Amino acid sequence: MTRVADSISDDQLQALLNRKAKDRSQSVIDHLRFRLRSMFSVALSKGIVDRNPATELYTPRDCKPGRDKRVLDPADLVRMLDALNLREQVILRLATCEGMRPGEMLALKPEDVHESFVSVTRRLYKGHIDVPKTKRSVRQVALTLGTSQLLHEWKEFIATVTDGSWLFPSESGNPIRRDTLWRLHMLPKSRPIELEWATSKSCDGHLRP
Repeated sequence: MTRVADSISDDQLQALLNRKAKDRSQSVIDHLRFRLRSMFSVALSKGIVDRNPATELYTPRDCKPGRDKRVLDPADLVRMLDALNLREQVILRLATCEGMRPGEMLALKPEDVHESFVSVTRRLYKGHIDVPKTKRSVRQVALTLGTSQLLHEWKEFIATVTDGSWLFPSESGNPIRRDTLWRLHMLPKSRPIELEWATSKSCDGHLRP
């Protein structure tokens, strides 16, 4: 193992990136370069190699072009809001105007909602309640006026029809899951206005996962 690792040069690794760049996007090559650097950093710390040959690697300029990303512009946002029900309007605004992640929004409780902000202290991850991914993710998210008004309207509504455990509960009483929310409640309303592409994966910076 040590002999094989020691025999790998930076030129060989760069040649690997150059080959992969012919049919891979820049993001994929960036990820591969990061992994190679991390792998050899671990090997160096364990004494398997005496140097990290991936330190000076760079991403070639002639990577395969990635797909163009469509971004939800203000006019699209208005059309989508008009098509959705109140709950989905609140969630869409929290995602687009406040920049919250789906897992953060869907793990909110009514008591997390304040007049001008919401407190993020947990997240919904793969159907389970978990702590936020990083310490910086535990925060207070300021609310725009439009979001605040819709959010408080929704909060008053659920107080009359649920036990108040979660801000966005499913029929079972647990937090509604992102895929269920999109597939059953948002996609059917978005498709007739040709905004079915506006998913959490296609709207970078708006409906971020």
